[in-house]
Amino acid sequence: CVVLEEVGLAEDSPRLPLKVLHPLLEDDSAYIGKANVDLSVVNNNTKIAFIGLSNWALDPAKMNRGIMVCLEDPHKEELVLSAKAICQSKKGNIVGASYIIPFIQVLVNAYLKLTKIQKSVTIQYFGLRDFYSLIKMLYHICRKENTPLNRKILRHAVERNFGGLVGINSFDIFQQFVYLEDKDRGPGSSPFELIEANLISHQGPFYSRNRYLLLLTENYAALDLIQQTQLIDKNDSRIIFGSSFPDDSQYSTICRNINLIKSYIETG
Repeated sequence: CVVLEEVGLAEDSPRLPLKVLHPLLEDDSAYIGKANVDLSVVNNNTKIAFIGLSNWALDPAKMNRGIMVCLEDPHKEELVLSAKAICQSKKGNIVGASYIIPFIQVLVNAYLKLTKIQKSVTIQYFGLRDFYSLIKMLYHICRKENTPLNRKILRHAVERNFGGLVGINSFDIFQQFVYLEDKDRGPGSSPFELIEANLISHQGPFYSRNRYLLLLTENYAALDLIQQTQLIDKNDSRIIFGSSFPDDSQYSTICRNINLIKSYIETG
């Protein structure tokens, strides 16, 4: 079985790479054009199954050659069960789970309210991955520091997972549902502290799993700020530039940069 994850992303390519799937999705296509092959006695074990995962529908030429299964947005009860399962997945960490599980219901309500508001402002910017990452981050911080969830910890986790959308203050929405004590124990939530926690979280006192960071600025200002504040080591980092120039916009250049990023992620 061949699983193609995020196969819908290839639809945007001007080279239409998914066209190679058209004959492969047909029955007995592996034997078309080959001599001395009796298709009536072909062993079914030689056929290959394809599964394509995508966040949006593909073109009809591919969809009508297979079975389309659509997954709707999970209901509130499903989100609650998934969040509890995340907290209970680590054996022996009952204390950490006890800090988060009592707040899961209200955290789910806040997330659903946020997704409803964002639909009136822009396209879907936040999704399930952000919510699950929020639960994991809250769990890891509270477990490592052996401290109950407080407003400072919640603000830090919300800003890191639901920040960046102009016109929506995610933390204000969560505050409407989650009532917590305002204590000093917890990581900071200033822009610098959020970037620092994401880049070097494994070294900080409030360890939590980090995510890939996206900084949107003008004129490469983010790169200068990160280097000047020594958040990254120039000797232990790689910088890949892109631009709107024709050569940088070529499909081959984009693919080469993506392969470089993959290589750096794998090697660390």
